[in-house]
Amino acid sequence: MKHMAEMVYKKNKSSLIWSRESLLIFLFFILASCHKENVVNEIDPQYPTTIKPLGSQEYQTRLNAYWLQNPFMLSDMDPYGFCDETKEFRDLPYPPIFKKISTAEAISIARTFIASNHLETGVSDTSLLDFSVTYQFTAADNYYVTHLQTQTQVVDSMEVSNTNIYLWLENDHVVYCINNWFPKVYIPARFLISPDNAVSNLVGQDYSLPTLTGETSGKVTEGALAGATISKEIIQYLGPYADRNSSSNLELRIVYKIFLPSAYTIFYVDVMTGKTLGSEATIFSK
Repeated sequence: MKHMAEMVYKKNKSSLIWSRESLLIFLFFILASCHKENVVNEIDPQYPTTIKPLGSQEYQTRLNAYWLQNPFMLSDMDPYGFCDETKEFRDLPYPPIFKKISTAEAISIARTFIASNHLETGVSDTSLLDFSVTYQFTAADNYYVTHLQTQTQVVDSMEVSNTNIYLWLENDHVVYCINNWFPKVYIPARFLISPDNAVSNLVGQDYSLPTLTGETSGKVTEGALAGATISKEIIQYLGPYADRNSSSNLELRIVYKIFLPSAYTIFYVDVMTGKTLGSEATIFSK
């Protein structure tokens, strides 16, 4: 009888254990399903801010209007309609009034130009701009040159990469304008990737350091994470192989800018997807 009782107990105990295991498995799949659903629900359709290139006809119309409004303008527009470097040489006369202008006058001229060309500069409120004058000099042909630039655009305490607007004045006119601000940059209410996860997920990531004869490569190890520094930045992202003159969409993505001192590399990790969007070495390797 005792032996039979032990067998029944063991059988019931086994059933109880199986029941608990089944329950745990069931709960795991329920939680996983809920997490997957939450991730899907958390995808923000407004992120990233995406700027599409202009069609060829609209681009040419905009460029002609830009040059008509600025008859001494030597620089160009990029595919998105913003100020850009010169693609083709334009043989234009110097602005007619040859005179030396003060720093204050140069800044006033630059501010007026940016306001009058807000589509190309992306700036609707010039009171936000601070200017620094790089240098002024009298050129060989006796015209007066002033170089100045604005500060980087800042959105929600984050700098937007490559948004210093560079201006070149000849006499009292702007003849070059390069770079722009962006009129709208969308910031999600909550970032899906934490800074700690962004750093830990770099383990196994490839990186390379330039050398005098080429480059040397490596992979991020656990030990390389020590001393990591993190900041946030908004970058202009065109994809891994595109450039500013391509037909790709321009995306404004928020990234963790992670510097790993032992790898001498900065990594840019998207705060919403966790994807590494790029990296750059901080030294030349021996």
